[in-house]
Amino acid sequence: MPSGAGSVRVGIVAGRPSRTLYAAAATAASSEAVGLAGGWPSWRLPGVKAALALSPYVEPFVVHHTLGGLAAPVMYQGGTLDFGITPSVRKSGGAYESSPSPKYFVELTRAGHLAWTNLRGDAHQRILDYALPFLDHYVRGQPSVPTLTTAESGISELRYESELGMSQPAPARGRR
Repeated sequence: MPSGAGSVRVGIVAGRPSRTLYAAAATAASSEAVGLAGGWPSWRLPGVKAALALSPYVEPFVVHHTLGGLAAPVMYQGGTLDFGITPSVRKSGGAYESSPSPKYFVELTRAGHLAWTNLRGDAHQRILDYALPFLDHYVRGQPSVPTLTTAESGISELRYESELGMSQPAPARGRR
């Protein structure tokens, strides 16, 4: 497992001790969540139930065509102002398209790369509005909520392909 990689151990479900469930989560500019879920076969962590990839550096996975090896649901989050990272997720043949289902891509309006850090707090609520239902559903086994398939205010693009259905193809984009 790479140094600095994080996993969240959920030991209490519905107020009672439970078997251990894992979610790989990675902060801005890191690819560990995707790697731990199977993006790099040698990094795969058995038992990962979901990967939450927050503004992840995924270009190496895209270039090496390894995202088909993901063994857990993945949610990618990016921002319209995250010019160095989000295009690798969003583009045709990018991380989202290369990942197996279930998969989600949430693009936050006017969010730059630092939106997922404590340096910028203006997007934190929107980040949580999608991250928590995703983790609750795939890690804790709770029923899904409409947020996972609905682009709310402050979301410029929401794509998903899962047991909950499939979003409409994203419209072609010009330069911003």
